[in-house]
Amino acid sequence: QVHPQITLKDSVACEDTDAPLARINSSLAAGQPVVVRVDSSPEPGLQWHYVMVYGRKDDDYLMLDPIPYQPGTAKEDLLMARYSRGRSLKRAIQQVLFYHCSTAEGELLLLDADGPSKVGKDGKWVRVREPGGREGFAAAWYLEPAAGGTSGSSTGSGSGSAGEAPGGSSVPAQPMDPKKKYLMVSDAAGPNGTILRKTASNSGVAQMTLLPGMLLIVIEPYTKAKGKLGKQNQFIYVRGPNKKLGYVLSQYVQLPNP
Repeated sequence: QVHPQITLKDSVACEDTDAPLARINSSLAAGQPVVVRVDSSPEPGLQWHYVMVYGRKDDDYLMLDPIPYQPGTAKEDLLMARYSRGRSLKRAIQQVLFYHCSTAEGELLLLDADGPSKVGKDGKWVRVREPGGREGFAAAWYLEPAAGGTSGSSTGSGSGSAGEAPGGSSVPAQPMDPKKKYLMVSDAAGPNGTILRKTASNSGVAQMTLLPGMLLIVIEPYTKAKGKLGKQNQFIYVRGPNKKLGYVLSQYVQLPNP
């Protein structure tokens, strides 16, 4: 293997069925791009072509396409704009290759009582602690029980997908500093949440996943931020959990609940 840290996790054929969009979205939320097969030509029959999907934009996917080759993500390239062939997104994709890119190996400590029951399950997230003491959330579908470990709530092992990106269904209560201004991630972000990006662009580097209900400290002028609420595709500069600074799309945040 040229890149041993990258392994094929699953291959899903969907020529005659709908593509597993929810699973693709979960992988993207976990920072794991996927490779999809599309029809490269409007001519009859299938002309196989593979592209890498690395992000979402509205009801479309951002992709890297080897033909024509365009390095980097500075210029957005949308899958449906080029390969829909009159089909919906779930029918334009004919195969999905799920890869796992590991950045680290080692055991993770599961911090919640229901953690062991989530390990290995798609769409679930678990709260963990790394050996160095850093706490965060890991995508459960990239985890497996530790060799020789117990089945209790305090033992688990990770395959490198641990990080600070929760994508689960609940957010712990967060205290609010009365001296700061806050926004809250809304339900419009969906169960997989939205992305905090390093720059104000849909192709900006993903900092972490933000879940509905999560509080964000507003960094830019508050009146400017409030003016963007309810509007599409405008970015607001915020500080997320663990003091991560970045930009969030305006359509996925709201004023905090009273």
